[in-house]
Amino acid sequence: MKLYSIRNLESLLLKHPNYSSIISKHHRELFIDKCNWLITEIIRYQISSEKGLGELVNIHSKVLQAYLGNRYNSIVDTLVEIDVVFLNKKYSSGKFTKSYALRKSLDEEDYKMVSISSRAFKKKLNEYVNVQAKEAEINPTLDKINRNTLKIQLTNNPAIYLLEFPLKYKSLNQGTLVWREENIQQRVNKYEAYFKAFRTLNSTNNLNDLYQLPIFFQPRINPLGRVYHIGASMPRLIRKICVTKNNELIYEVDMASAQPSLLILEWIRSLNTITNEAKKCLKLVANGGVYKYLVDHSEVLRDMDYGKMKKEILTTFNGQYKPTKLYKELKALLPELIKWIDNIKFNEGYKKVSHRGHSAEANVFVEVYKNLPEDMFALLIHDCILTTEDKTQLVRDKLIERVRELYKDVIPKELNIDKLFKTDKVSVVRWVDNRS
Repeated sequence: MKLYSIRNLESLLLKHPNYSSIISKHHRELFIDKCNWLITEIIRYQISSEKGLGELVNIHSKVLQAYLGNRYNSIVDTLVEIDVVFLNKKYSSGKFTKSYALRKSLDEEDYKMVSISSRAFKKKLNEYVNVQAKEAEINPTLDKINRNTLKIQLTNNPAIYLLEFPLKYKSLNQGTLVWREENIQQRVNKYEAYFKAFRTLNSTNNLNDLYQLPIFFQPRINPLGRVYHIGASMPRLIRKICVTKNNELIYEVDMASAQPSLLILEWIRSLNTITNEAKKCLKLVANGGVYKYLVDHSEVLRDMDYGKMKKEILTTFNGQYKPTKLYKELKALLPELIKWIDNIKFNEGYKKVSHRGHSAEANVFVEVYKNLPEDMFALLIHDCILTTEDKTQLVRDKLIERVRELYKDVIPKELNIDKLFKTDKVSVVRWVDNRS
């Protein structure tokens, strides 16, 4: 099992009495292992919550106590005082815990991977790995996700994702976790972490090896039914250099304009009478054209790249009420839909809008995923399902069938919704060097 650490950590620790006062070699190794575990846990939480490596993450005291013992504050305080960890002490009982980040002042060569030195700590971590694995096994969906994650392997093309970045960032560092002010570097850091971790899985089908990755986090299903797991948080550019362990290219079946489309279906279901706007929106959903329609009729969105356009629309739909220029454009285009969304925000709170969308998404994708054949490769990624080319039609048919079933009171039988789901190739290469 490997952990993240920083170079010269012991030299820094020797300046602090919590470490320098320890005489026993065993206890010193244990102290360093616990420090490395906390560094790794911060990075793991940042990745699992899809945050940048410099952002604060909440870690509950019960987690710290379970892994570091009752005197976990000794580890935390030491790393804070030697300027490795930043601690935000603000917390609210029952709402949010203290939050942690790694200091941005650390040099870019500071990060490294290390083995665990203490036998006692290694044994403890292995015991937790076994407990976590058994917990996931109990849930058929989580167990299926773990088993299919192990069916992925990375091709020997690590640099392909760097080609996506602007030339002005050509000096980006590979191979280390790096702090830079530019968000672009934080993205590269995350790609490197995933690339290194998943390369170690190329030659194994052992579930324990998955659980022992330094970036692994326990898969979970949130109260809305959405599933979070390491495969879902894998950056898209890393997925491009993945194939199956049978060396098959990976494809995805996803829903066109998923969140707006599902919100529209939920809105139409709430109506007593199907209005002209509802008919227009239903046609847009069936044709997979919601985003295109909004872009074509918006001055704000027209010249944006796809990612930013999508983010702006979802922020306007799901975020707090703000009468921005885009909001006014959307309200002029779809006044009844926006009024329905605003009513939810004002009466139930703005977060309930995204909750509706995510719950509807899970009701479609999770349910279809659960019922796919056990012997086929399939991995759930929120609003899409990864599979091999020969299984894409099966997945697509199941998703269409599920939407028709869920919204049979909204979608007429004669309405063709084939364009609501689309298939795209994820893998960009097939070559794999199995010797590496």
